[in-house]
Amino acid sequence: MSTKTDRQRVGRLLLSSETRNLTVVGTLVFVGVGAEPLAMLLFLVHATGSFGSAGIVIGCYGLSSAATAPVRGRLADRYGAAVLAVIATAHLVLTLALVAAGEAHAPLVVLVLTSAAVGTGYSAVYAAMRSAWSRLTGEQDRESAYAVQAVLQEIGYIGGPAGAGAAIAQVGTTFALLATSCLTWSATLVFSQLSAVRSQPRAAVQMWSRPAVMASGPLAVLIATTAPTAFAFAVVEVDLPAYATRHAVPGIAGLLIALVAIGSLVGGLAYGHRTWRSALDRRYAAILLLLALLMTALSLARSMPAVVLLTLLVGLPAAPMITCRYLLLDGTVPNDFANEAFMWITTADAIGDSAGKAIGGFLVERSSFGLVSLVAGLAATLAMLITVLGGQTLRRSVPAELTV
Repeated sequence: MSTKTDRQRVGRLLLSSETRNLTVVGTLVFVGVGAEPLAMLLFLVHATGSFGSAGIVIGCYGLSSAATAPVRGRLADRYGAAVLAVIATAHLVLTLALVAAGEAHAPLVVLVLTSAAVGTGYSAVYAAMRSAWSRLTGEQDRESAYAVQAVLQEIGYIGGPAGAGAAIAQVGTTFALLATSCLTWSATLVFSQLSAVRSQPRAAVQMWSRPAVMASGPLAVLIATTAPTAFAFAVVEVDLPAYATRHAVPGIAGLLIALVAIGSLVGGLAYGHRTWRSALDRRYAAILLLLALLMTALSLARSMPAVVLLTLLVGLPAAPMITCRYLLLDGTVPNDFANEAFMWITTADAIGDSAGKAIGGFLVERSSFGLVSLVAGLAATLAMLITVLGGQTLRRSVPAELTV
């Protein structure tokens, strides 16, 4: 198929009122979700007077979000779009409680417990949007649809922190956190009322039946590849600011991290405008190999221009990697488990991200930029090897014992 036809396919996706509403409202949710961690971190620094204490509190928020993600996914499978609004409302109320506790200078343990409660209400819109795309598109358009979502997520990763920073500069940390939470809440309420989202059938799955991951080998392989790649990107995100600081240009730290997201956005647009005929698991492995090579090349950079260029290139495989992961996820579990399966991927991503930032922070104080980047490259290589070794498993059909 020609590139022109591929562009027409992407354009056709966005011409429908259903898909256009899905992308516009979904982007607003992603921006709100992307803004919240920075707004929350700086609010907690203001409330506690310490980056260390703030880090502990927001770390508990992240761990709670990761641990409870599959439960939110199963709730979405069982009860449909209405759950999105309930989760978002609970998240807003708990965020208000965290703000009240912070403003009252509550003890650290109170802030930790409250932030953990806030984490249980982390957005399930990412999974719901992917499920909506799978219902709205046929096989020919689905890959482009997932690429669109990957690009929208990158817009959230770029625009969210930028918006949070602007809000903090204008109205302070407290109101910035409230504003980002209200944006996420209101956009999620609108999202949950979209016809494309409300059309999700309610699954017959029981709330306390065994997790989807325990019965699906392909899903387990995807989870095993997600954690190392999240680890790799997290290490790079810690390593780049450290490099900028060591070279007396800390002001470009944010730019370097943004370049990774910009590279991903460009890669996602390019990937979505092509028709791919290679086997999906092999394509996924090839993208992971490219990621490993680029991260290894970053470890060899010896000048700021080289670091800037390679940082941009490192981001290129990210959105295509996510797109392939979404497509592979389609065949791992029945539709009744679609949201839960996605949220297991989210959990693996959060665990890898947290581990990468913790280990990356430890390494940058004791090792060179090149060595830390090499660790990221090795993690990406591990993900590629898992994909190659698990190729036959990824091609396996949905196991019969997982049917509802």
